[in-house]
Amino acid sequence: MEGNLVIFGIFVMPLLLAGFAVLLKHREKMARLQATSAPDSQVSARVAQLEKQCAALQEQIKEIHFQLADEKRQLDLKLQQHLDQPIAAPGEERKTIGASRVQQQ
Repeated sequence: MEGNLVIFGIFVMPLLLAGFAVLLKHREKMARLQATSAPDSQVSARVAQLEKQCAALQEQIKEIHFQLADEKRQLDLKLQQHLDQPIAAPGEERKTIGASRVQQQ
């Protein structure tokens, strides 16, 4: 019986004390982190603000996309008038300038 107490005192007890010390340090560290973190109300307000900014940026991107599509359409019309020939629709094969000369050779 005394042999078991000696083994417990020599090997197991130091491990238990070391584990308890690690646990206390971990709890102290977590308490410090929680104390320095922002409250939930501040975080949710910041998230709401960021969502509004993202929505505004999405609207700006959408408007720019429409403007670019309009400019492309206008440029295609100008090119069609300049070349005095129809321009292939998207998905169709487009003719390039000088393609007839290459095919004739």
